Amino acid sequence: VSLGPEESTAVYAAINYRWLIYALIIIALLIWFYWYAHTPLVLKKTSAVTKRDGDGAISEMRVTIEVKNNSGQAVKDVEITDVVPTYANFLKATGEAEVHPHRTVSGRDGTALHWALGDLEAKEQRVLVYRMKAKLNILGAVTLPRAAAEFARYTGRRSKAYSGRFKLAEEK
Repeated sequence: VSLGPEESTAVYAAINYRWLIYALIIIALLIWFYWYAHTPLVLKKTSAVTKRDGDGAISEMRVTIEVKNNSGQAVKDVEITDVVPTYANFLKATGEAEVHPHRTVSGRDGTALHWALGDLEAKEQRVLVYRMKAKLNILGAVTLPRAAAEFARYTGRRSKAYSGRFKLAEEK
């Protein structure tokens, strides 16, 4: 804009802050959804070989499931379900560290083991250990199905939590 002597002009600039408000609303909704949907229980499933045959094939495994309440509130009626695959048999608990399941159900996919843990206080952790024996010796890697937990939150809402699938690779 070129101006002559004693002339003036006004230039107005409008800045749109709508995108900032939209971004803050989206961030707030994502944070709310995370706190609504995340589970206070964490399940971690691991396994170790306890017995091998002469050729190094896996014949017996010990499975450990760690259940931890990460929230600041107690969770109620915790029930853990794990499945022993069809290629293995569940062994009755003989050691002190092993925990007896409350119920076992044989099915098409294997043997389902159920534990009723009752209530878990804030930050409480429990460890479930059991053994399984392979029907035929296993060569190579073994993938165990995930364990599941069903519980009631402190608000009364029923929720589920799952462990990851555990892959036991052969040592070289």
